[in-house]
Amino acid sequence: DVLPALNLEPSWAAAHYLLAKVHQAQGTQGSYRQELEEALRRDPRYLTARLELASTLIAGNAPQAALDLMDQTPAPQKNSIPVLVQRNAALIGLGRWDEARKSVEAGRKAERSPDLLLQDAVLRIRLKDFAGARKFAEEALTLAPDNVRALDVLAGAYRAGGQATAGVRRLQEYAAQHPKSVSVQQYVAMILMSNGDRVQARALLATAKAANPESVGVDLDIARLDLMENRTDEARKILTGVLAKDSANRSALIMMADLEMKSGNWSAAIGYYRKVLEKSPRDAFALNNLAYLLASQTAQLDEALKYAQLAKELAPNESAADDTIGWVHYRKGIYPTAVKYFEAAVSRKPSAIGRYHLAMAYFKTGDRRRGTEQLEQALKMDPKLPEAAMAQQVLAETAQKPANR
Repeated sequence: DVLPALNLEPSWAAAHYLLAKVHQAQGTQGSYRQELEEALRRDPRYLTARLELASTLIAGNAPQAALDLMDQTPAPQKNSIPVLVQRNAALIGLGRWDEARKSVEAGRKAERSPDLLLQDAVLRIRLKDFAGARKFAEEALTLAPDNVRALDVLAGAYRAGGQATAGVRRLQEYAAQHPKSVSVQQYVAMILMSNGDRVQARALLATAKAANPESVGVDLDIARLDLMENRTDEARKILTGVLAKDSANRSALIMMADLEMKSGNWSAAIGYYRKVLEKSPRDAFALNNLAYLLASQTAQLDEALKYAQLAKELAPNESAADDTIGWVHYRKGIYPTAVKYFEAAVSRKPSAIGRYHLAMAYFKTGDRRRGTEQLEQALKMDPKLPEAAMAQQVLAETAQKPANR
């Protein structure tokens, strides 16, 4: 719908912004940023585009570019709280702590904004003023009771002060005080799930479901918990219901793929990842997982490599992309190249699966010493993975061959 408007009026900043939001929804971050830049070029006063672009730059580890962008804000907008907050975020990203603190304090004198209070809390955590950080996070919650980021900062202040258990108790108290807030119930439930308290997490999700029976997000969280507890039938029922209403729901499709993988139904899992890519062909996560499944369960290695390389292009710093490209080359029998990618994956993020893969590739190239080192480390991390047996089998198969020095 937006493209015909742009054909008629290419300089329409609002249309470029709407097109940016389409790209954001599709997961094409490069195009999202490009259209935000275009909207701002067409209208430098388009504050929403400026703020989003700055946020994207900060998230992309370019805080200096974000600061430059905010310093170019037209004079009538420069003293607004949203501009001040985003500029502070850039200063924090640059590690210019003193300057950020002075700016935050000046802003708070003008307005007790929840965002400024949270920035103050974050800066206080760095200064080890954990009580002060908790105080400002609590004040932010008073002003914005549904602000999940405030809860996150509050929990972070407790953790940084060595009081993680007390922090979880405070979150539970807050959730009990706000039973009608779906976002609060969901957030605290996720914290409890990550801590292994699935019973209390399920209770909070039930409260959220009662507060809003139509919430798809709550349904997905319950399905996620069901998958963690291997309640596959219950998870499948929920996810099928979500997809009946929205056949392109990314989270539901990915969870269905995960469910099918756990059930050993690889072809169905592949099908769900293909559905994700029909809607968002540049979804790096789906591309990478589809590539790995194709390489592991089919003979479609060239297609797998194409998807894996695109995932790497879209997420160059993700170790999973290196591991998948390495795995495709391993399956192709190109072991030296597999070693290179597995080494890159393990150096970025050492994982048991990554070390098993690297051990197997070392064994195949005749480097038993380094292969054995990686296998031993992987076994210490997780000896129950299927890759453990695979790596030990490769070791046995290559044991009779002369080792490379």
